[in-house]
Amino acid sequence: MLAGLILAGGLSSRMGRDKAQLHSSHSGLNLLEQCEKLLQQVGVEQTLLSSNQHPKGLKDIIPQCGPISGIHAALDAMDKQNNGFCELIVVPVDMPNLNAKALAKLIEVGREAKQACCYQHCYLPLYLPVTQKTHAYIKQLMQNGGNYSVKHMLLSLDGIQVGVDDEQLLININKPQEWLEFDKQRKTE
Repeated sequence: MLAGLILAGGLSSRMGRDKAQLHSSHSGLNLLEQCEKLLQQVGVEQTLLSSNQHPKGLKDIIPQCGPISGIHAALDAMDKQNNGFCELIVVPVDMPNLNAKALAKLIEVGREAKQACCYQHCYLPLYLPVTQKTHAYIKQLMQNGGNYSVKHMLLSLDGIQVGVDDEQLLININKPQEWLEFDKQRKTE
């Protein structure tokens, strides 16, 4: 069973406000709602939100470890729920161009290979099988410290990278000017 994790736990310090709440004048949805819709389109049965600010979000168990903190909290929540989820698709909230086709490709390739899977030179979004190896890696890292990068996790789990058809799908929005330009461009499409 496939679960989804939306990473919205950052401080949004460069944006100056919560990126998850940015509304697109094109879709009428905020970035969090867009991610939820996207995850539904690829068959996610449960969506988790990594956010220290959002009332319904999973709080970091060990803070200040970036996306790994969110993945750790999600795996912990999935274990406590004992709900049978055995795979996770992880998406950052600040990739407004991401689409279902791009996520479906990661899921398909990752499932076939039975390995963590991301796009070349872009470690999020990420397909992550929830295996004993994944749990052991995250547990060891969170207990003993080390390199908290998703790239390092992918290498440690023998993950694979696939080519992306359109690099524009993987662009992050981090600053107010980037958001204004993105939203303006969407209005004209």
